[in-house]
Amino acid sequence: MENHGDRNLVLVVMFATFARIIKSMIRLRLLLIVLLALCSVGASCQDVSRNYVKSVTMLDSAGRNAVTEVQYYDALGRPDLFSTTGVGGSGAAVYTGRTYDRKGRVIEIQK
Repeated sequence: MENHGDRNLVLVVMFATFARIIKSMIRLRLLLIVLLALCSVGASCQDVSRNYVKSVTMLDSAGRNAVTEVQYYDALGRPDLFSTTGVGGSGAAVYTGRTYDRKGRVIEIQK
């Protein structure tokens, strides 16, 4: 004769193990969501409307004098504004912009 008590005990243990695995997966998923939310809040990113590349060239070893260049790109990835600061020692900024026609050709460069 088969003992139903042992069989039921095995089923209860299997169910309890399965429930612990599911709870662990839910906790892990919640932890991952919280970590991703925290990372996105504190992350510094580029402007949402345009991308840019920034470079800083130090002119002395102390790092007091520097030339900063920023190249901005439009939504199609074309360069549309170039900014340089720290030129000539006065710290003034020089801007150069580009205007494109419908075919993507440069039609005007503004300084």
